Amino acid sequence: MSFWARLLGNSDKKYRLNGVMFDTWYIVLPAILTVIGLIAIYSSSIYVSVDKFGTDSHYLLKQLGFCFGSFVLYMMLLNVSTKQWYELGRFKIVSLVIVLSLLVVFVGRDINGAKRWLSLGFCNIQPSEFMKLALILFVSGYIHRHYDEIRRFKCNLLISIPFLLFVAILYLQRDMGTMVIIAIILGVILFISGMQWKYIFPVCILGLLGVLWLIQDPYRMGKIVSFQDPFVTRTGTGFQLSMSLIAIAKGGLWGQGLGNSEIKLSYIPEPHTDFIMSIVSEECGFISVLVIFALELMLIVRSFFMGFEALRSKTDCNYFQGFCAIGIATWFGVQCIINMGVICALFPTKGLTMPFISYGGTSLISSVIAVCILLRISYERKLSYVNRIRKAQIRYKQVNKRVRAENKDGAQNV
Repeated sequence: MSFWARLLGNSDKKYRLNGVMFDTWYIVLPAILTVIGLIAIYSSSIYVSVDKFGTDSHYLLKQLGFCFGSFVLYMMLLNVSTKQWYELGRFKIVSLVIVLSLLVVFVGRDINGAKRWLSLGFCNIQPSEFMKLALILFVSGYIHRHYDEIRRFKCNLLISIPFLLFVAILYLQRDMGTMVIIAIILGVILFISGMQWKYIFPVCILGLLGVLWLIQDPYRMGKIVSFQDPFVTRTGTGFQLSMSLIAIAKGGLWGQGLGNSEIKLSYIPEPHTDFIMSIVSEECGFISVLVIFALELMLIVRSFFMGFEALRSKTDCNYFQGFCAIGIATWFGVQCIINMGVICALFPTKGLTMPFISYGGTSLISSVIAVCILLRISYERKLSYVNRIRKAQIRYKQVNKRVRAENKDGAQNV
């Protein structure tokens, strides 16, 4: 089977009865990206780690701890079926995320001017990272239950309730980036589900008015101004963007060598988080950025094709599985595009991580949970196909055996 057939092959014709039941793409690609992320985190955080903690491996060790916890969670969640995710996604996960996010508003920890983290003593968690997954599960489950009524205004209004609650909380947390991502996720899912344009257009207008109202805040307006020409405000709000562009320019096509970045030496605050790709570009060149983006793109494209196959299958159509896969693919895709766009000054700074690459425990855990769901969807769809084929083979053997017996009896009677 060719490479492209394997990458896009989640259709019935490309399943093999004797193949591995779990989709290895959802095991190999996240593992490769996570290893690349660990190398990038160690290289980009050395100076900051030594300056703050007196050791060069503080952030690496913390991320390794998050990786170990994510791996344990990964092995546990493989046994959770999509039916269980469907039940959890109705209200339980949404309610839990809302409660944790409200706790952040009242007792959260302020880091770098943003109140988005909840301190657990040994680490900080960012509940808004789980909003993306909670919204995907809720909306996918709702469409699965009410697909025939999805064109009605009432259904679209009910779907929007958790989204509006999330937006209100994110506004209080000043988290514009996550707000943009969940809005795009909801828009893509509703558009593919067949929502009428007469409902989409007013929502787009309201969203545009909301964005215009939000950017009136001096904090956000400063980001907009610095994004337009970061070098004009390089001593103020445009400092990060201008340093990021310099890092990319210094790296060129092949880079200055792993560990040889100069911009990470306190020129970019927290270089191992949102702007880690600019350090990767400086050290390993634009080629390395293309490789990482290609790996992310393979994961995204695979998920989109699996989602559309689940929606269009004539023998095993499942709206929950299909919209979950499409929603997760949209989440990863939009977050990658925005993160890459920010370091190139194509978008204002949003505070969004690069999936599996940037430092951050909550980001890694939420991404791993999403991959577990994708892996489980691919497993159940392949298992369903294999069971259908095996049942058909058993029926064929039974019919063939009966026909031969009847022919034998007929020959004896003659």
